[in-house]
Amino acid sequence: RYFQKYKEQGLDDWDAAYASMIEGMDKSLGDLRANLKRHGIEDNTIIIFMTDNGQPSQADLNLPLRGHKLTPYEGGIRVPTMVKWPGVTEPNSVCDNYFIIEDLFPSILEMAGVTEYDQIGGVIDGVSVVPLLKQSDGYPKDRAIFWHFPHSYDQYPYSTIRKGVWKLIYFHEDEHYELYNIDKDISESKNLYAEYPEIAHNLAGELGAFLKEAKAVMPISKKTGVPVPLPG
Repeated sequence: RYFQKYKEQGLDDWDAAYASMIEGMDKSLGDLRANLKRHGIEDNTIIIFMTDNGQPSQADLNLPLRGHKLTPYEGGIRVPTMVKWPGVTEPNSVCDNYFIIEDLFPSILEMAGVTEYDQIGGVIDGVSVVPLLKQSDGYPKDRAIFWHFPHSYDQYPYSTIRKGVWKLIYFHEDEHYELYNIDKDISESKNLYAEYPEIAHNLAGELGAFLKEAKAVMPISKKTGVPVPLPG
């Protein structure tokens, strides 16, 4: 319903479709909020708004971030999140800490006051981010989070760990590493792997241990016919 408007503004078909999707999502969120207000439950409803990845490769880069959807760089994995929790989240407040999307499950349980439940498999991935939303203590400092992409789909396979200011990427194809200090180099323009071998070694070991514990599948090397070795 918005496509033709953007075409008339001079956008090509792809950009017009992209812009239409964004406006359509914005309109839907507005409709949902209006409906909450109409039913008188606006003050008893938590809204969590986020995306699962960065912009697709056909779109302009989200500078100064490097990369796009499916890549291990910040342009592929760093996304905004907005939370409205009436009476809890401070209006217009900002949190610079990081978390990962599987954290939403334990967070929503805590928000809803659910303390007793049976989780299939017995293990819950993620950590509650309620302390961040309340601007209180309790969220783990310099926590390690992980990504694992053992596929060749618009991007070579890789595994990644982020811990504090550091991010290490392990590329499966040729088993090389890249290390970045995200706080000082959000564009990931300088690979620090050779300058900080001890940090890289420790992160690679932690990444490999996580993948082993998770029974993560590694791709098969066409050169050797066996799985690519775990990092570390």
